Amino acid sequence: MLIYCAHRFGNSYKNRKRAERLIEHLQRNDLKNCYISPIHAFGHLYSKISYDAGMELCFDLMMVCDKLLVLSEESEGVKREVEMARKLGMEVEYY
Repeated sequence: MLIYCAHRFGNSYKNRKRAERLIEHLQRNDLKNCYISPIHAFGHLYSKISYDAGMELCFDLMMVCDKLLVLSEESEGVKREVEMARKLGMEVEYY
């Protein structure tokens, strides 16, 4: 199963590292599933493209995933990801 991992970012190094540690822990303890990090896929573009364009990339990635796992408190981006997951009929789980 592909699991999309939503975590607040805001171009913050601290948020990136926290997401990385959580996803690493999850992945190491669950080799049957694949944990996908949009922060690590697209974070380098944060200040290079518009916020909405970045969210569209995240939604494209989400569409190939089976489940959304929320790993942090809800930010504006995480709220949008949860809304999109629900529109897609994806399971949403809070860690």
